[in-house]
Amino acid sequence: MCRILSHLCVKPQTASDYLLHSPCSLLAQSKADAKNLQKDGWGVAAQKNGRFVISKSPNALYDERAKLAQVAARSRSRFIVAHIRAASNPLDLPLHELIAPAHTQPFGVPNFVFAHNGTINIVKETSDKLLGAYAKRLKGKNDSEIYFWLLQRWRHRCNGDVPAAFAAVAKDLWTLWHKLPRETQKRHQRPYSSLNTVVSDGRGLYVLCHSLLPAKKKSLCLGDQPFNSLAYRLSPDKDRLVVASEKMSREDGWKVMPMHSVLAAHIAGATIGFEIRRFKWNR
Repeated sequence: MCRILSHLCVKPQTASDYLLHSPCSLLAQSKADAKNLQKDGWGVAAQKNGRFVISKSPNALYDERAKLAQVAARSRSRFIVAHIRAASNPLDLPLHELIAPAHTQPFGVPNFVFAHNGTINIVKETSDKLLGAYAKRLKGKNDSEIYFWLLQRWRHRCNGDVPAAFAAVAKDLWTLWHKLPRETQKRHQRPYSSLNTVVSDGRGLYVLCHSLLPAKKKSLCLGDQPFNSLAYRLSPDKDRLVVASEKMSREDGWKVMPMHSVLAAHIAGATIGFEIRRFKWNR
């Protein structure tokens, strides 16, 4: 599975600490497990002048430390979303089609950025039946990009309400799933493995922790939380909120998000305000 990092800050700052330097930084996670290398691309999105600028590479992060350091240094922002990829391949693509800049996350448009950890199993069916006109916007052959555009479609229908869009996407996928032939259902078992997602619309940070995978495997670095969960930390001064696929250090204050929950965070004066709500979904 891929790895995600995001932060929301009262004042713009880099995420170099958790991208590069902390014991469980994204760089450290990319090579923490030799049998499960996060080698299939990486990217960092930062908001500048009201627009998100995304820097990407299809190469292994652990081979591009200097490039990551440059990107991190220039990505000084209140909103940062970063991602390293361990590619899923539900379309059974050959390697030369699977790894490419167009498939690398984060995905985004100028006012909205997105990173996903998981797999949409019913890729073609979702693109054909659920995306509508948004299917024309696909740039690659990546299940997460299809999820991105489906979320965009619902975000617009929900008047910008991202948590409502999360719920609508899950409902859409399950409704489609129940209409598919029995052979397809037997082959995949479920429409998706995980919808763990971090997004920002430039005003708030929204995080969905929703995985259908067994929680037996532990996190890459500290091994003290389920591999398919998400963790968050609010700084002591409450001016920076970090959310990631796992705890990124041994600092006090890290908490694991409840499975099947949504975190919504905003800047409230000189501090970060956030709430965590139960994610209502049905099979």
